[in-house]
Amino acid sequence: AREIRTLTLTYPSGMISEEKERLEKQVQKAIEIFSMTLGRHQHVKPLLNLSIDEASAVHLTYIWSELRLLGQDPRIWFESLHQERSNPEEKKEEEAPAAPMLGSPASRRRMGAMRGAAPKEEFGEKNHEVRLACIDIGGGTSDLMIAKYNFESKIDDSIRGKVLHQDGISLAGDQLAKRLLERIIIPAFADTIAMDEEDVKLMFGPEVPRNREFRSQRITWMNRLFIPLAQQYLTLATDGITDEPVNHMDPEIIDPAILESLQRVFDKLRGPGYYNLQQDMELYFHPQEFEDVVIEVFDELIFDFCKRCIDYQVDAVLLAGQPSKLGFIQKLVRMYLPLPPSRIVPMFHHYAGNWYPYQDEKGRLPGIIIDPKSPVVVGAAINFMATNGMLPQFKFEMEERTDENSYYWGVMSDSTSGIRPERILFSPAEENTREDIIEFRTSSQRVIIGRKMSPIETAQASPIYVIKMDVGDRIGRTDVSIKIKRHKAEAGRDENLEVDSVSGVVAGEDAVLGENVFFNWRTLADERYYLDTGGLDNIELGGAI
Repeated sequence: AREIRTLTLTYPSGMISEEKERLEKQVQKAIEIFSMTLGRHQHVKPLLNLSIDEASAVHLTYIWSELRLLGQDPRIWFESLHQERSNPEEKKEEEAPAAPMLGSPASRRRMGAMRGAAPKEEFGEKNHEVRLACIDIGGGTSDLMIAKYNFESKIDDSIRGKVLHQDGISLAGDQLAKRLLERIIIPAFADTIAMDEEDVKLMFGPEVPRNREFRSQRITWMNRLFIPLAQQYLTLATDGITDEPVNHMDPEIIDPAILESLQRVFDKLRGPGYYNLQQDMELYFHPQEFEDVVIEVFDELIFDFCKRCIDYQVDAVLLAGQPSKLGFIQKLVRMYLPLPPSRIVPMFHHYAGNWYPYQDEKGRLPGIIIDPKSPVVVGAAINFMATNGMLPQFKFEMEERTDENSYYWGVMSDSTSGIRPERILFSPAEENTREDIIEFRTSSQRVIIGRKMSPIETAQASPIYVIKMDVGDRIGRTDVSIKIKRHKAEAGRDENLEVDSVSGVVAGEDAVLGENVFFNWRTLADERYYLDTGGLDNIELGGAI
């Protein structure tokens, strides 16, 4: 009988260490539950293998596919992909320490911390080193990982990688879907049935007392009506089809029962016959209109990621994740990177070879990657097999970065993904910094604290913490002074913040940390997430073509 002996998982490249620890604990809990239920007759308990991040897995899939095409001879691949590059890091190590350049990656500014360390034994030849970057755009986060690789050919071919840079931003495919709904899908839907602007905002906008009675229906409409329409539109955009309509009346896309549910609420709200859903929407993919949405969502993020790729002088950039299928995103990357097109590799429709396990189900396009997220799964499997000697004459090792990132920390707003200069709390820590403390005042009941790696105002930031004031049923003045401490990054632990103390008043009562002032990670539970609320906060009527 078959048994599950190992459970191999990957994790987002930008995941903070606390989140990774929590993930590992939850997976171990799941393994225990499995061992006591479905797996109680197994001879061994499954072992957890959480050894590779998603971007590294994509790197490995790409490297392995290239080696397979070259007869598994790494010498050819490394010699052909390697580019001559200046090496400012080596130069900095030889010269006296200098002040870091504004805007350079924070992790690079801290390379000096390693200057006193004993030199490591070199692996491979320096003129064979290859640097790969992976931009992995998922649903909730977009991750960037840059690593350098080298090889040694002996009895076994050994490839060793080292992570140079990692970061994750909470802006990805879900935000693209949201803006697509707000700018194109819902305006077209409203135009089709001639909805009043007031009713559009009431039915599909933010939650207000008038629409709370059908809160559950709003969530259903969002996830089973509008998201499927957005997915169909994105499919047309991926394939470049401009003459096929997106129509809510298509039963293969939308369950008629969902439309009946919406029609009943319309009839209750305005009376029978006021709105009639039995009309064809016939929305078509319009390239220029959609490109405007893509640029609005991803332009600054892609520019930021590409600048870091240039700083690290990468040899090639891989694009992974479902949104990377879109030609408009690929176009942005090609526009911002001074690399030839052959060195910018979307994993979507990349030829990996007939060995690739996830190909077109109907046998078309043999050897072609159809799902740009599947290289993560395949890379994790290759890593497991290489680590355990299951691949003949091939060994792979991945070394985590030794210079932990230091960030710009500051207060964010719900409406933007940046941090204004006057809201910066901490700048990247210097080498001799142990901990910093800063104090600020706020009258807000909810404060989001995020981090970014560049001082530029438009640089993308990720929300990490949220400070909440619990006012209960009281109405009164809120004015809180918050003292925050930053702990410097250590081996295996990211730079993190801690609230040292609070003072002032919360709705007229004394502010007390842990009683009416709370400091927590910002998770989905803290977000006003449109898929969970069924409401959109920025619907732009009249924008559909």
